[in-house]
Order: sequence, then C-alpha cells, then structure tokens
Amino acid sequence: MAESVPGIDFTNLPLPNEGILMTLFITVRKVARSRDFYSRVLGGTVVMDENPCMVKLSNSWIIMNPGGPPTPDKPDISVVDYQRSNTTSMFMNLRVADIHAPAMRSGRRKGRSS
Repeated sequence: MAESVPGIDFTNLPLPNEGILMTLFITVRKVARSRDFYSRVLGGTVVMDENPCMVKLSNSWIIMNPGGPPTPDKPDISVVDYQRSNTTSMFMNLRVADIHAPAMRSGRRKGRSS
C-alpha cells in the first residue's frame, strides 16, 4: 500500500462513489487568501493546504495553485494567474466513478472523449 502523503485529509478527499464529480482548478495570486474565502466564507473543507490547495465544497472541489510552467504531459501550456490577454487562469475537470459505465461507453461510441 502507498504511504500517506502529509498534509492531505484523505477522509474528506472528494472522490465520486457514483456519477460525476466536478473539480474546478483556479490559478490564484494568493493561495492563503483564496483558501480562506472558499473554506471560511463558503464553508468548504480544506483537504490540502497548498501546492496545490484543495477545498471540498459540497459535492465538488476547488483546486487552487499559483500556476507554473509547462509540464511533461502538457509541454505547450503555462498556467498563469489572471491577465488581460488570451490566457486562461481556470479550467474544469470532471471525474467519474466508473469510466466503464454504460453512459460513459455510449459517449465514447459517439466520438466524445472522457
């Protein structure tokens, strides 16, 4: 079994048991300030403090990070905080409980990616 990673609240890590779970990734300038907003003001549960910060909010989660250079899996993409230009500072990720469920299989047959 893999060793636990310090700083992650695995009990509150929002993983879908069924259906779909939405994850919103936001690039922020001040992680602590954003974490405070989503946890204290909106009532979310902090799952991981930083790098990335993860907050469970109802049946979804928000990931906050200050951004960074391209990664090996996305060598042409840099994640940057908001700038008035043709960049993005957020994206959505959908996690599914069962990728082999009939609804997911029918989507792939129609040419949609999962």
